Amino acid sequence: RSGKHTPRACDSCYKRKIKCDAALPRCNYCSHHNLLCTFTRPGRKVAGQQLANKASPSVVQGLQGQSSPSLLGTDSTPMILSCMIENETSSPSPQDTSDSSLLRNDRSLDNPPVGLHFAGRRQPPLTLIWGVPTFSPEAKHWVQCTTGQTMAFAKVYDEGAPGERLVCLDAEIIRIRSQTTDICSLPRQALIESVLQAYQSSHLRSRYPVVEPTLFRTTIASAYNQDRLTLDTRNASSRACVCACLALIPLILEDYHALSLAECDAFATKAKCLMGEALNGSPSLECLQAAVMLSLHGMLTRSLQTAIYFNTIAARLVFMLGGHITDHEIGASSPDSDQRAASHARNLFWLCYLTDKDLAFRCGQPPAIEDSQCDLTLPPNYTQNVYPTVGLSTHDLPDTIIFPFDIRLAMIKSKIFANIYSASSLRKSQYAIEQSIREIEQNLGNWRNSIPPCWQPPPVGLMTEHAFTLRPPPNILLTWLEYYQCACMLHLVRGHYGTSVSMHHVNGGSLLLSNLAVSVEASRRILRHLEFAVSLQSSDASWIATFSVPLASMVVFWSILQDPSNASAPDDVQLLLSASGYLATCHRTLGLPAPILQHFTSMSHYIGEFYRL
Repeated sequence: RSGKHTPRACDSCYKRKIKCDAALPRCNYCSHHNLLCTFTRPGRKVAGQQLANKASPSVVQGLQGQSSPSLLGTDSTPMILSCMIENETSSPSPQDTSDSSLLRNDRSLDNPPVGLHFAGRRQPPLTLIWGVPTFSPEAKHWVQCTTGQTMAFAKVYDEGAPGERLVCLDAEIIRIRSQTTDICSLPRQALIESVLQAYQSSHLRSRYPVVEPTLFRTTIASAYNQDRLTLDTRNASSRACVCACLALIPLILEDYHALSLAECDAFATKAKCLMGEALNGSPSLECLQAAVMLSLHGMLTRSLQTAIYFNTIAARLVFMLGGHITDHEIGASSPDSDQRAASHARNLFWLCYLTDKDLAFRCGQPPAIEDSQCDLTLPPNYTQNVYPTVGLSTHDLPDTIIFPFDIRLAMIKSKIFANIYSASSLRKSQYAIEQSIREIEQNLGNWRNSIPPCWQPPPVGLMTEHAFTLRPPPNILLTWLEYYQCACMLHLVRGHYGTSVSMHHVNGGSLLLSNLAVSVEASRRILRHLEFAVSLQSSDASWIATFSVPLASMVVFWSILQDPSNASAPDDVQLLLSASGYLATCHRTLGLPAPILQHFTSMSHYIGEFYRL
């Protein structure tokens, strides 16, 4: 040994296991990352003595009744939402019993964690119930200290617990499976023919190409073939596809009322039973169609477990059928049926892709479709079809497939999740994450510049009067909302506040707002467009628009608490009130299905609680 003394590492460098130069007043790492350079951890001898003291039986017994320490008590740089998120290790206070009861049990698929992190450090998970962010006990206490009032979200989380819905659904599936005739039976053929006719004449056909009319008539003929009295896998696929169609399409059609909500749910249950037999056979287009429709039905009816399960099944099936790649060998010389099947499989892939990327953010789970394994070439003339030179009304859409919103935004959303919110990004440095943000920000700007100016959403970073008053064309409203949601999620990771780890001493409010200016402004625009989405009286625009509302309202609410004296705070408060009112009164103007209206009501209570506070 040379006898050279190695300086003791500061707390931050020691925790990250990097070399510390021990410079004063702050080491090189803490200086560059604007952290407090402290030496508060005990030495090895002191720590060993403390560990021995803690091993005494009396101390151990006293600790058994205490909850685990908070995950927020670290020196990592927290995000703006880190003090809002559900702490898995802390016990809720008595006043949190009503709206946290679903979170104390084993974590289910309906409330999985979304891993939020900054500078390579994972923050406590953001827990979702039906896609609605929840608040940790620490966050509720901080808000109570700030506002002097207690948060109450029982109406949002307790209306029809997901577990109760699953128990009822499982019992219904067991009952139907015990009756073979119920599984094989189908409604009269005229009913499915009327649903197909209504779907063909609706503009939703170009947005949700779940079935191809010509091919689907062959599926109907196979399902109603009287020669097949026994249920084989091929017949089960056709019947499952027919039942899934009867479950989904009447829900998304505005003017079709031949089936009630209960009847649609019954067909969805029967389709799930039939899928168990259909998946035993070879992959088929009918089975893929059924899986995609059941996934969309789960999103509509707030059953995220169903959406996740069947979206994953659909992803596997579309890979087996080759829908994830463009088959250049199928040309004009191929039979017409082969061309139709290949084109429809490709459309189903894009639907599955859009759903997959949306569920990844809503549920915090990795996507089932890996971009690097797919051919993401856009459909021919896609940009010209989605953004024609002459504006079209909602009811005069072209026959070409344009999907619910721009596919390229789903690709950008996939990059945001993979580069910023995924498990692999935890190993990235702060510099690497900042580089990823800038690259994706450039991609988002390139997308905006690639569409005609008359269809472009106002840039989030530009504060103009035009941006406040401009309304999107009805048929690309969802595209604008996706653009703002991408901007919000992309810049939200920059929202850190100084070096404080205590929610009771939040420092650098002005710095926080400057870091989060883009996210806050994007959230405001989502809430402003909510009134327009509800006024369209269109189910596809209205129910999808609400998926962005919980996060947007939370960001706006938090920006108000961070700087109540800001000139924009009164307008933000009024914005929350207006958004809550739109959702509360939409059931009087829209003939939407009960699950969607119930979701609207829950969102109204959710935003209304922010306004009350």
